[in-house]
Amino acid sequence: MFVFIAAGDEEHISNLELHHAMNIESACGTPPYTNFTKGFRETLDYIFIDTDRLEVTKVVPLPSHEDVTANIALPSIVFPSDHLALICDVKFKV
Repeated sequence: MFVFIAAGDEEHISNLELHHAMNIESACGTPPYTNFTKGFRETLDYIFIDTDRLEVTKVVPLPSHEDVTANIALPSIVFPSDHLALICDVKFKV
């Protein structure tokens, strides 16, 4: 499958169906972006959890847009990566 994706064979990619038995969702939601560079901003990072087995107890808020853009883009003197850290606490359901 990697060969089709790497070669950009869209016919194979559009016909690809993946299935799993887990009930997953993003533990930190879907922020406006997790990657913010000079010419690109997008949500690229997620923490997926199986909601049948885990529950989120705490999510650390992302920095404000003003804080992220104070030094134009990421990385910066304040944020050492071009990705924002997603941080959450989860616990097993009993």
